[in-house]
Amino acid sequence: MELIVLSNMKKAAAAPVRGVKRDVAAQRIIVFSVVLVAVVLAVMMLKNSSISTALTFYNSVRPVLIPVFALLTAGAAALWIVRRKKGVDEHDTVLSGSLLTIIAGGLLAACVGYSALSGTRLLVCLIAASALFYIYYLYPRTFFAYSAVTLAGGLLLAFFRFGTGILGLIVPAVLLAALEIVVLMMLVGGKHPLGKLVPTASKERLPFVITAAVVLVGLVLGFIAPSMLFYAIALLFASFLVIAIINTLRMM
Repeated sequence: MELIVLSNMKKAAAAPVRGVKRDVAAQRIIVFSVVLVAVVLAVMMLKNSSISTALTFYNSVRPVLIPVFALLTAGAAALWIVRRKKGVDEHDTVLSGSLLTIIAGGLLAACVGYSALSGTRLLVCLIAASALFYIYYLYPRTFFAYSAVTLAGGLLLAFFRFGTGILGLIVPAVLLAALEIVVLMMLVGGKHPLGKLVPTASKERLPFVITAAVVLVGLVLGFIAPSMLFYAIALLFASFLVIAIINTLRMM
């Protein structure tokens, strides 16, 4: 009986802490969502704007934004590092160093990638990166690791499918090969950080096996039958959707 009472007292004491952490996470998500909506609207407006407006942004506005966002990213990263070294607990801080670094770095990446990517590709990359942000705060670490490698694999396969020229083909192929090695390191396990991300249970390892298999098949198809890459991408995201639904039901 005493053990039950002590257990209930510990749960009652821990409940406010968990509540605070949930509130902070929710507030961070709100801040990130506001910035995301603003960036997506800006990209869509530029995508559908006249040629003169797009050129004005590219020639006049973008060269100013890049160094500004670079300085903000460096400052936020420095703040994050200093706080960690001083042992400052940021769990209850909404505008943490990590969140500020993610936001500033994302804005910098969007400005830099504006010239290399089309408006549609840039929007897809923004949505994929934002999905990872939400998954990080809402789902277990294992599903976040799986989501990161799967979304990266899908984007790289899409770039591989529509890439042109040597750089457009070789760079995605090299990155896909590197991603395949990362997933295999996760599955092999070991004492390194990647090996600790995947549990030993077979049902938890299956999603990573599926991603590794599809990425490998897509990498081969990209050289011998590029038109078949569409089916590899569709299979990858279909499996991701199913596994996301399963993980969501587990949390209910």
